[in-house]
Amino acid sequence: MDPGKGPYYMLSNHQLFFSNSIEECCEKFYEWDFYECSGTTPVLTNGEFYPDWSGGGTTCLADGKMPDYMISNQKWYLSTTLEKCCERHFYWDLNECLSTEAVGTDKWYVNLLGGALKNSAARTN
Repeated sequence: MDPGKGPYYMLSNHQLFFSNSIEECCEKFYEWDFYECSGTTPVLTNGEFYPDWSGGGTTCLADGKMPDYMISNQKWYLSTTLEKCCERHFYWDLNECLSTEAVGTDKWYVNLLGGALKNSAARTN
C-alpha cells in the first residue's frame, strides 16, 4: 500500500493500523502466526526437544518440525534434553518416552487384578 493511501478507517486510526516494520505489524495483527507473517525463522531459546503427540505417541523429538504454537510458547513446550521433555510432558510413562526398560526395585506391591502381593524386581517391560 502506498504511504498516505488506504481505506479511510485505517487512515483515520493510523497509529493502530500502520507499523514501522513488518515485524511490528505481524506482532500486532498476526501474533498467532508471527514467523509465517514476517518470513523469519524462530530462535529456539529453550531447547529443541518437543512433545510428539501425533498418533497417540508418548515421546519427544528434536527434528525441528515442532508446530508453530509450540514455538510461540517455548517455555512450556520446548526442553533442552530428552529427559526434561519426557518428565514435563510424559511423566506418567517415562520409560516409554525415554525408550528404556523398567527395572524392578525389589519392593512389594498389591496386584489388584490378581489379588496377591508381587515383587517388582521380577517385573520388566
